[in-house]
Amino acid sequence: MTSDKVQTNAEEPAPERSMKRRGMFAAAWAVVAAAVLRKTTEPVEAIAGTGPDGNFVIGSNDTSNTTNYASLRTQLVTGLNFSGNVLLDVNASPFQSSGTVNTIGVQGRSRGTAAGVVGISGFQNPAGFPANQNAGVYGLSSLFNTHGVTGHHINNGVAVLGQSDLGGIGVEGLIPSTNSFSASTAVYGVNSSTYAGTSPGGGGFGVYGISAKGHGLVGAVGTAGAAAVVGAVNGVANSYAGAFYGPVLVFGNFTVMGGAKSAAVPHPDGTHRRLYCVESPESWFEDFGTGQLECGRAEIAIDPDFAALVDLADYRVFLTEEDTHQHLIVTGRTSSGFAVEADLEMAALKGKRETDLNGAFSWRIVARRKDIKGERLETVPVPPEPVLPTLPDNAV
Repeated sequence: MTSDKVQTNAEEPAPERSMKRRGMFAAAWAVVAAAVLRKTTEPVEAIAGTGPDGNFVIGSNDTSNTTNYASLRTQLVTGLNFSGNVLLDVNASPFQSSGTVNTIGVQGRSRGTAAGVVGISGFQNPAGFPANQNAGVYGLSSLFNTHGVTGHHINNGVAVLGQSDLGGIGVEGLIPSTNSFSASTAVYGVNSSTYAGTSPGGGGFGVYGISAKGHGLVGAVGTAGAAAVVGAVNGVANSYAGAFYGPVLVFGNFTVMGGAKSAAVPHPDGTHRRLYCVESPESWFEDFGTGQLECGRAEIAIDPDFAALVDLADYRVFLTEEDTHQHLIVTGRTSSGFAVEADLEMAALKGKRETDLNGAFSWRIVARRKDIKGERLETVPVPPEPVLPTLPDNAV
């Protein structure tokens, strides 16, 4: 009496193993399709690899019942392991009869601490493929933002929208510490629009930040020598690395490398003329004023507000006579003021008395800044230019 041996998976013929795998996949797909069918009143089409790209599609062509869309969008497809893509295609009309948009392609929700949607790309973009082919998450919006429609906001038509209702972060770009590649970019914005606008820069923005109560754009660094915000012209002639329309505040040192500090002043002929700042090897503040000699002497008081900002233990005074040449000298210099006197010996040689020594003069006082110590001709290290991200071929 003989008994039949049980054939193991390793011993099964290839056609039988293939049939079993297809059966397991069909069973898993049937569970998903059944879950979707229970949630929707309209038939749901499950196409497994019938297209030229071999994608697996959960689709619906119902354009009348938005409840079905909401139910369909919230289905979670997990546990399937195959080489093709999973596409959730809600083929609804872009605008319903009420005029509101209701065509979310994929929506992920998480009730716990996990992510609602996770996109991972683990392969390098092959040559010749569009840049979005290796993106973990790719968002595309082809609808023009129509204003005036009920329920429409400024975010209509955006490709990716991040929103935080609990004081968190709307959109976050993260480069982990395990990354050792050079010139990594956490958030990258490219505007390749061909619209040039009516003035330079009128074609839009690569990155735009606006805040109702806070700062529109903030940059911070974690290493010495780095810059919180970097602007570069990328070799474009007659362009600017930065432009500010309104008051500008600088908390800290302001240093110009390889250029001059100047002011563009309106001219009566309608142009703007450049005037350069006077530079000094030390940090000096200065004040100006006029005086009047009476019997060959004048007392000049230093402005208390100016005195509070400078070191008056050692300061300079420069005098210029305006009416007559009296050979003026500075005497009695203190932290509150100084005296100006005419040279009596010189006046006597000219046959003048003290009562004749009257006349106007102007003065200029220069003192070192008190709150900081400006080293004389201090050596300034020149930081290297940052390595900028490579622009896509269609960016310019």
